[in-house]
Amino acid sequence: MASVKKSLLILRAAQEEIEQVIDLAYAQKRYKELSTVSAFAHLVKEAIKKGELIEDSVLEAIEGISSPLPELKFPSVEGRVASGRKIYPRFEREGDAKLIKIGWSKKERREYEHRTPRDIVLRVAELISESVKPGRIFTIERLMPMKDAQGAEIPSYQTYLALAWFRVLGIVKAKGKEGYQYEDGRLQAESLLKAWEAIDSR
Repeated sequence: MASVKKSLLILRAAQEEIEQVIDLAYAQKRYKELSTVSAFAHLVKEAIKKGELIEDSVLEAIEGISSPLPELKFPSVEGRVASGRKIYPRFEREGDAKLIKIGWSKKERREYEHRTPRDIVLRVAELISESVKPGRIFTIERLMPMKDAQGAEIPSYQTYLALAWFRVLGIVKAKGKEGYQYEDGRLQAESLLKAWEAIDSR
């Protein structure tokens, strides 16, 4: 069972890192590379899905022959660590002004940071919930370009930054190559502001 869990942690770490590559490719307008990298992301997601099915089957078998398992503890959003190394992306905030996504550049072998105003994060959540019904699968590209409350276009990297935070929180979940999905009430400003307060502030 420990090997299954460790393998899933490695796959999830790889998934996060590939998503960073996709984010950078979008930000740098390297569109020709996106289809190839997206295919890699899909393969990793499918491997995670199969791994989770195996994990669930093992847990069900254990529960059927032994006492209840202790409550599982998962890494927190901040400072997540697997096998002694940091997992990206991580999120911090500049007071109540900006959300900071900390990623890792494999090419430059160093951390990088992207920022977006808190109002933009809430606006992206609002636009997703207005455009897509809970439980429906959507692609973020279909909703872009997004506009802020004043009608100005939101930079694509800020949209993807907000989406990455929603995914880490478990509010939005990836559904393979099809896109993303969220549950009713999870993108409301009240819920997001509670999550915001839990982020480490600089």
